[in-house]
Amino acid sequence: MWMQSKQAWSQLADRERTLLMLLGVFLLVSLLYLVIWSPIHSAHDNAKQSEQRAEQNWQWLNEQVLKNPMVSGSQKTLRFSTQSELMSSLQSSLRNENLLSSMQAMTPASKSIKVEFKAVDAPRFFAWLSILEQQGLVSSQLQVNAVETGVIEVSVRFGVAE
Repeated sequence: MWMQSKQAWSQLADRERTLLMLLGVFLLVSLLYLVIWSPIHSAHDNAKQSEQRAEQNWQWLNEQVLKNPMVSGSQKTLRFSTQSELMSSLQSSLRNENLLSSMQAMTPASKSIKVEFKAVDAPRFFAWLSILEQQGLVSSQLQVNAVETGVIEVSVRFGVAE
């Protein structure tokens, strides 16, 4: 095979050999462009576009933080020094919002109180949570699972000040 190729090459005129070498160089450059340069260049362009979108989102988020003073972190937070104070406050707020009967358990843990609901009306629960947050009591952990439409299973933890 190699001998046949070498014989065919030697039978070509100098002009044809030059043209075939130029064709080989052109094909090699084209292959390198298509396989290496073009994918790298398009990935670079995509990365730049993603960076610009991320910067725009970041600027928008910063503007929203400045527009909304509630989110700025200057809110007062309710601090309870003992678990019993926190537990009595939670029980009274549950009683006021008629959620005490829906509560499954209120478990004291290390410097926190865990309140669990097996099946509670979602709008009523989130209204209660909103009221607590407006008063300054913010949950440290919240886990929500949908049971059915409008009914959720919830586990929420409130902490005691250290």
